[in-house]
Amino acid sequence: MVSSAIVPGALAFLGPGHLPAHSEFRYVRVTAVQGNKAKVTLVNLDDDDEELDEKVDVSILKRRQVRDVESDMWPGMFVGHPIAFVQPEGASMDEWSFGVVTGYRMTQSIPWLHVRCAEGAAKIKLEQPPNVIKVDWVNYVIQTGAGTNASATNAEELVALMDDVCAQCDKSRSGLPSKVAKSLSVAFDADATVPIIRPDTLAVLVAPRQHVLDCALAKKSKKGATMFALPPPSSTKPASTKRKASHTDGERPLTRQRVQETASAADAAVSFSSDATASDATASDAEHDDAADVQAVLLQNRSFAQSSLNSAGIDGATVDPNAMVALADTRIHALDDNRGRSSTTFRPTTLEQQVHNALGHPDHKA
Repeated sequence: MVSSAIVPGALAFLGPGHLPAHSEFRYVRVTAVQGNKAKVTLVNLDDDDEELDEKVDVSILKRRQVRDVESDMWPGMFVGHPIAFVQPEGASMDEWSFGVVTGYRMTQSIPWLHVRCAEGAAKIKLEQPPNVIKVDWVNYVIQTGAGTNASATNAEELVALMDDVCAQCDKSRSGLPSKVAKSLSVAFDADATVPIIRPDTLAVLVAPRQHVLDCALAKKSKKGATMFALPPPSSTKPASTKRKASHTDGERPLTRQRVQETASAADAAVSFSSDATASDATASDAEHDDAADVQAVLLQNRSFAQSSLNSAGIDGATVDPNAMVALADTRIHALDDNRGRSSTTFRPTTLEQQVHNALGHPDHKA
């Protein structure tokens, strides 16, 4: 910016804060100075300048005055707007890309635009033939011609292509026409986000592409909505998600019969689980009872166990009960072996021996 006397013909770059009746930044040209006020006109590139009714303070014009060299390419005209530009470097060099202009700077009379795009930020030098095009929001969000080489599609051809897209969208009542969607060089991703800029404050926001497209097309469902009032995150999810949540993975919706079958299966599972638990508990109790019986037998045969321990050289007062059980098992097995070896010899029982003795008593002999 420069600081010099405000005279007719001087240029200034003003915004909504200086011109309340306007919603974007514009160049103005001074036509007359009356004391501390000045009459100005809005600069139009495609038509005659528009004279404003309200006067502007000279002090404001001094702070916002720009040099006449800016009238060569008018870089301020791009500020606060979406643009298509030719990538100057990198893997996408010479290809058309899209972004929003947040500001500009004059460096040795050369204008440089400051651009925010999906890939980050960039500085674009304004050149001739035009390497930057101011575009509408519809073509910006669907990226008409993105990735196309600038030598294959120059600025004038890209403008004609965008005008055709706008004409088709104006005729459509159901959003983006399928013909337009199929002709895009880059497929439209409705869930992807894109930077947008408020033309009045130059604040940059990030919004879903579908939201920007709906607002730009002025769909009936978006009537009264503003592009810069971002939707809550939950509203960007497809409505069909809730319907599919109850029967995903190919399952059929629950019917009354299926509910009853499911309930019966659940009862059977609970019953089986209860039986299994009861069986485990019974088995555990049986093991506990067996251990108790072993302890009882050891107590009843304390003398036998004690003699076994003494013969084995073990102190019965300090011995581990498990050792007593093991030693008793050894003696029992030994007895079983002896009994097995003598199983072929007849050994009468006590009752049989008493009967035999009684019959063989001398008193019963003839």
